[in-house]
Amino acid sequence: MVAASDTVQLPFFRNKIGPRLKPQTRLLFEKYSGIAPEDVEAHLYNIVSVLCERFTPIRDPLPLTSNNTLTYGLKQRDRAWSLQKYPCVGQWVFLLPRMPQLPWYPDMVSRLQRGSSILDIGCCFGQDLRFLAADGVPTGNMYASDIVSTFWDLGFDLFRDKTFFNPHFIEADILDTESRLQELKGKVDIFLANQVFHLFNRERQLTMAKNLVGIGTKDVWIVGWQVGSGHGRSIPVGTTTGVPYVSSDSDTRLFHNHETWKELWQQVGEQTGTEWSVETSMQPLEEWGYEKEDTAWMGTGATGFEYMCRRVG
Repeated sequence: MVAASDTVQLPFFRNKIGPRLKPQTRLLFEKYSGIAPEDVEAHLYNIVSVLCERFTPIRDPLPLTSNNTLTYGLKQRDRAWSLQKYPCVGQWVFLLPRMPQLPWYPDMVSRLQRGSSILDIGCCFGQDLRFLAADGVPTGNMYASDIVSTFWDLGFDLFRDKTFFNPHFIEADILDTESRLQELKGKVDIFLANQVFHLFNRERQLTMAKNLVGIGTKDVWIVGWQVGSGHGRSIPVGTTTGVPYVSSDSDTRLFHNHETWKELWQQVGEQTGTEWSVETSMQPLEEWGYEKEDTAWMGTGATGFEYMCRRVG
């Protein structure tokens, strides 16, 4: 566990939003959530302060006005970064609109509009499902899961959609073969697994993939985006700063390239008696909205990595 005083040492903690609030995400908050353009950033800082206050409230907080929301939010966040130290939250990466920019996004929307179901693994605030909802996908066939429900609950405040956004949420660990996710066995047509596989070493990634296969339908798709590496390599946990910065028991994190990802799914097929068609795409992280200092802890060769795995047998 990292003490609050160690927060500033974490390599993936950024006080300010910076370039991560892209026009497509801003438009989601304005059109889908109904937030005035001039209020979007203050709203985001306010949500961060509320998240932090739920866990380690501070005495005499500043009132949340347009003039001091940033100060209050950052003070709260710096004292309370102890729930789950996900880089996607610490670096505001949850704001990046990668979901609708995936090459397979139009196919996903089309399939879901015809009645297929989707399960968002490691859903965080549920931001990716909101893009689908905004594009006309019915939320009744959506499922979401994370190891804690706090981020999901706060997502309703983040997007102001409690009255009309109604996926089914299941608090569960995808590595647990006896979790409540087993209730969905044979009912999930598409898994969304954004920024999840790269939290684990290869052994745990294999476990996670096999669990998804066991729950999904016979023509399931597994789609996502995450940090990859041109070298396809593992990085030791915590060696960059001396602070353990992964919310798992893995001693390493495996960042994939095309070859290592396909090798993983070949092994998944062999161990589950299934066959897979695997597509991948890689882009510079800077094109996604990362800044240079955001990726320094990842080592050389870190890149954006997108994938689509279709079960074909």
